[in-house]
Parts: sequence; C-alpha cells; structure tokens
Amino acid sequence: MLRLSLLHRISTLNTPVVIINGLPGTGKSTLLKQLAKQRHQQVFSTLPNPADVPVGELLIWDPAGQSFQLHLQQVMDLVPALEQRSQTLIMSAAWVGETQWLTNALLYEKITLVEQRHLMLTEHDIGEAYPHSDAQTIWRDTRGWAVLAANWEKRGEERIMHSWTDFVRNRIMPLLPFHEQRLLVALGFETTIHRQSITTDTLHLEALEPLIELTQHNEFALGVPFLRPILQTIAKQETRLYQDAMRLVSRHYYLNGERVKAITTALQSNHFDLALRWFNESGGGVYGYHHGFDELEDILRHFPTMLLNQELSLAWANVILLFKRQKFLAARSFIEHLPQQNKTHFESDEERGIFTLIKSKYFAYFRSNTEAAQLKQFTQLESWLASNPGALMNYYGTLSIYHSNIGEWFKASLLLEKELLLATQYKVPYLIFFCHFNMARLNLRMGYPQKSAHHVEQAEIALKRTTFSSHLSYELNFVTLAQGMIALNQGDIHAAQVDWKRVSVLRQHSEIWPEFLSQIHLFGITTKLLTRDIEGAALLLDELRYEYFSNFADDHATIFYRLLTVLILQQQERWVEAQQHLDAISQSNYAVAGNYHLFHLWLKRRNQVGLICIHQHKGANDLPHNELFQYPYNEIQFLVQDLKLYWHKRDYQKLTRPAIDLLQRCHQLTLWSPLLLEQHWLNSALNWIWKKEKYRYTNTSFEQAYRHWQKLYQPFGQAQPIDELTSKQLQIILRLAEGLSNKQIAQYCGISESTVKFHLKNLFKTYEIKNRQDLLGLARIKGWIQ
Repeated sequence: MLRLSLLHRISTLNTPVVIINGLPGTGKSTLLKQLAKQRHQQVFSTLPNPADVPVGELLIWDPAGQSFQLHLQQVMDLVPALEQRSQTLIMSAAWVGETQWLTNALLYEKITLVEQRHLMLTEHDIGEAYPHSDAQTIWRDTRGWAVLAANWEKRGEERIMHSWTDFVRNRIMPLLPFHEQRLLVALGFETTIHRQSITTDTLHLEALEPLIELTQHNEFALGVPFLRPILQTIAKQETRLYQDAMRLVSRHYYLNGERVKAITTALQSNHFDLALRWFNESGGGVYGYHHGFDELEDILRHFPTMLLNQELSLAWANVILLFKRQKFLAARSFIEHLPQQNKTHFESDEERGIFTLIKSKYFAYFRSNTEAAQLKQFTQLESWLASNPGALMNYYGTLSIYHSNIGEWFKASLLLEKELLLATQYKVPYLIFFCHFNMARLNLRMGYPQKSAHHVEQAEIALKRTTFSSHLSYELNFVTLAQGMIALNQGDIHAAQVDWKRVSVLRQHSEIWPEFLSQIHLFGITTKLLTRDIEGAALLLDELRYEYFSNFADDHATIFYRLLTVLILQQQERWVEAQQHLDAISQSNYAVAGNYHLFHLWLKRRNQVGLICIHQHKGANDLPHNELFQYPYNEIQFLVQDLKLYWHKRDYQKLTRPAIDLLQRCHQLTLWSPLLLEQHWLNSALNWIWKKEKYRYTNTSFEQAYRHWQKLYQPFGQAQPIDELTSKQLQIILRLAEGLSNKQIAQYCGISESTVKFHLKNLFKTYEIKNRQDLLGLARIKGWIQ
C-alpha cells in the first residue's frame, strides 16, 4: 500500500535528522523502502556516512535492534556534517521513553519526530486495501496498525493467534518499560484503567497510541481490542507481570468506588496489603456500618482465615458481623481463639483499645448484667481510641449497652448522643439510625413516649438515607417495634397488638442483645395482658423463655422470666402464687440484674398492695421511695400503687389530689400503660373522683385527661367479650373466685355492699342457681374464669 501523503510529508522535512518512531508492526521499514524507491536511493542497514551521499540528498537508515539511545548519540555526532552538506538523515526507531539527548535535539530544532500515531492507517487507507470489506469495522478493531490490518482476514486462525502472541511477547513487550507493560496487561483484563491508578510519571502515551489511548474521562483504554485475549494469555505465563497488572486493576476499581471488586481483585492476585488498605480506608472494623453487612460478609469470605484472625480490623469487623447475624456461639469461639488473647504487648494504645473493644462486645451481647470491674476497665478505652472515629463510635454504642444492663438509662442515652454526634459528623446513616432507635427505646424505659416518637421519626429518615437500606428488613422491623412500644405506652392497645404480630419475628435472626430482648419480651407480654389474653401471655412467655436460653447462657435472665410470670399472675389477681415466685427470687443465688431492678421492686410493691387489698394482709411495709423517682415511668408505677391503697382504705382525702395530678401528668406525657394495667379498679376510683370534683375541674386539663382515659378504658378480666354479663357482674364473679367476702368485693370495686348482693341475687335468679359455689361452678363451665 503506497502512502503518498505520508511519504510527501517526510520528504519535505528539512531538519538534519528525521526519526520515524513506532512499535514493531507499524510499517516503518515498508515506508522507508517506499521512500527510497521514490527517490531512487537505497536503504542503509548501518549508519551511513554523509560524504558517501551527494550534497542535498536524503540518507535513509533502517537500523536493526533496540539500541536507540546509542544510535541517537551517533546520529547527533553527524549533525554538523549533515548541516554542512544540506542533507537529511531519515531513520526508523522503536523507542518508548525519552533521553536527554533527544530532548535537547528537539529543543534546538535538530530533529523532527514522526510519532507512531502518524504511521497508523486511516479508514480511507484500509478502504483502498479492502474495497469489498467494511473499512470502518476493520479500523475499529485494528486502529490502523499496519501488520494487524494486513492480516485482518486471517485474524481468527489459530496459527495467526499464536504468531501474534509471540510477536507481542517477544517484540512489543521488551520495548516497553515495566510500568507500561503492566498497564497494557491490566487493559487486557479491564476495559479502562483510571489515570490516577498509575502512580508513576514515566508513562509516554504519545509513543503508545493507539495501542493505549486516553479517553475523554481521563481513563486509559486498549486502543486495539483484538489484543485483549493475547494479553491475557501472556499474563498467565508471566506471574509477576500479572500480579502487578492486577494491582492497577484493583486500584482502578477502588478509585471508581467499586470497593468489593477492588478488594477481591487484590486478594485473588495475592496483594493482601492492598486489599487490607482498601478495607481499612473503607471503614475497617466498622465497614458494615458504612456499606452494609451483606457486602461485608461477601468481602470477609475472600480473606484467608489466618489474616482474618491476625488483622485486628478484620477481626473486629467479623465480630460485629457475627453478632448482626445472631451467630453468638460462633462469635464467642472466634473471640476466644484470637491470637491476640496471648499478646502482652501491642504496637499502640489504639491497637490495645480495639482488641479490648472486641472482647467487650462479647460481654455486652451475651449477658444481661455488667460487673463493676468490667465497666471500670471499659471506661478507660476512650482516651486510647480518641484518634479513631470508627472505634470511638463503636465504643460509645457498646458502653451504652453496658449502662443499660445496669439500668442507667439516662447515662446510656447520653453515650448514644455522643455516638450520634460522631455518626452525623462522619456521615454514617446506619449508625445514625441505630442511635435514634436506641434512644427511642431508652426514652420509653424512662417514660417519655413523645421524645421516643421524635427519635423514631429521625430513625426512619436515617434509614432511608442508608445506601444499603434495601437489605435492612430487620431494621425496618425495628422501627415498627419502636412504634408498637410507643403505642402501648400511649394506650393504643390495638395498634400495639398489630405491631407486635408484625415484629415478633425479631426474636430470631436479627441483632439482639439481652437488655434489648428483655424490652421486646416485656412489650409482647404486656400487650397480651392488656388485650385480656392471659392464656396467650402464658404461652408466649414459655416460647420467649425457650428462645432466650437457646441463644444465651445467661443465668441472670432466669430472674427476668420469673418476674414476667409474676406479672401474669398479678393480672389474674393471684397474689399468693405471685408472692411465692417473688420469695423464690429473693432466695435465689443470682442477684437481680440492674436493668430488672426497678421492675422487680415495682412487682414486689404491687404484690404487697394486692395482698392487702384482696386478702387483708396486715403489716406489709411500704417500700422506701429514695430510688423510685429517677424516671417518670417508674414513679408513676409506684404512685398508682399508693392510690390503690388509698382507694382500698377509702382514704378519699389522700386519694383525690394525687390521683388528679397523676392523671394530668400521664396525659401530658401521653404515658398510659402503667394505668391501664390497673384499670380494673382504677376506673372506678377515677369515676368517683370525677363525679365528686367535676364542678371544680370542668374545662380544665384534668377533664381533658379524664375524657382521654375514658376512651382508653376497657373492661378488664375476660379473654374475649362476654355478651351475657355486664362488666360489673364479671368483676364480682372474678373477685368471688379469689375468695373475697361481699364487703371486700365492694371495697375493691368501689361500690356498696348492698350493690354486690343485688348483682349476686340477679345472677342466682337468671341462671337458676342457689349459692355462690354453684355460681363459681357455672363460671368455670362457661369459661368466665380460669
């Protein structure tokens, strides 16, 4: 193929030296032969002497070998003679890079460089060579590389592919510096490589085009797609070249935000240092909080087991993942077998702090109680982790659980605020969600449903901003759980029941720790009790107890499930049996854990009052109130018991003012569940107070609170509505089953003794029975009582 335009351009260049630079196969030798033929001259194979060629003629030299730098020095020595004789030396070269000699020569206009891209065939050139083929397709596949275009029709033959592989490996690759070689091989495995992936400035793109091209997106691309399988074949034969190329590919993925591909590519090519670097820069031990736990699990399974144990950031991330997946036994075994367990010296306080943090998560997640020594040791970590925001966030969250375990809800919430501040500063929506969710839970424990509702709203917003929110089905259930607990506290029992059915799945396969689980279980049992499903509450308690001890070896929790049993018995007015369980707890070898402490004290107080009111127990001492008023929820629980005593003793003077204040406070806080648990007697008391005092409290906050209470109140005592009995008749039968006398029933229900006799007489007449024993037998047959 005669390339007249290129020949004309070369022949008109008037600098002393013209260098035609291009890789093998670009047609340099053919071009020089065509030029020599046009000028009726010869092509020298050795450096020609200017004196051997007439004045004003061209000297055409096609040197063999790769010693371009040596050849250039020889040529520069001839420049004075060439200038004196008005001659031009035209030579070929295959050089990638530059030397000081070439730079100076170009600077002083002694050399003209015809670069490789000018040697490539144009689409027009190819069209003339292949008039019956698609020139555009051929040019796109070959980029006009002469030797490839010339053999294009035979490109699929096995012999040609072998020849091309040998050509590239033996003639192209040796000409390229190592940095260019590894980039070329990397482009054999990835379509583009980000320019920032190249950490050296020695890349000479002008000598590599169009073999390697720079796209408009500042990425390197393989200009000749035909070479891709050939480069992959060469990479399989050159281990070091392949590994270094994969290092570029991994770096390219990371710069493009493809973390998983970056890390797995580095691991697959044994670049563990690079994989660990990408992992740590992407979050390290708290990787899952940033990018999701499905992604974290996918990455960790690619790391060798030995590295997973030895590298603290990997071990830390794996522990968090195992707890998220509810693999408690696996987490315990993993922590106990970490090699750092026997390590006495760490490289830094931060490393020591992270390892202590890993171990601390085991204690936080496996036990419902925190020992003072553990808490003291753990609080020392803050200074060690001060320079690691991820570790500090995890530290505050874990320390919050520690304080929750001992019932210090307010301190726990303050720690969550610190974690939230860091999570907001470093833009970690998942942790922002969890902070708000846990603050919602703690506010419910303290008795602030409105604050809790605000945190739930913020948790939902953060969850939507989490990039991996589509994988967070359990976290969505956490929101529903919090909403259900808020509904329960605010007295919307139907909504609480609906939400409980939706989130009861949280008892399995989700991140749960003892303190959190106890709150869920109390929510479920209380919901059952307030929907008057005593049998359902008992069955649920058996399920919850079994599930808990299947996951946790936690002897302290035995106390908690006994306390739930006491609650169920108390709602049935079975005070004597409840007292037996409370006595057993007092005689137990296990202390009541801190987060169960106030629950335990309230049940004891409630049982004392119940025994006084129902069975006329005397001498029961009031519990001291010095620690009962830290949180509104517990204060209200105990104040209700005081009111019950006043109502039973008919001490209306002491009853009225506190009851009015308490109802107004509950209305202000929207906190009704402690009152609803007592509604079987409390409604009578509140009705009596309203009838007596309504002339003073009409159009006041007390009336608003009373009207709201009336909407929440439901007759208590049956598993399902009983149409044939009035609520008052049912209450009398329930108290009769407890063995109360007519006078005691009257006191308990807030009615006169003659009214009790009136209702009993009507029941005897209606059902044609003669005495109280017959009435109780009928009640058992009909299912009115258990």
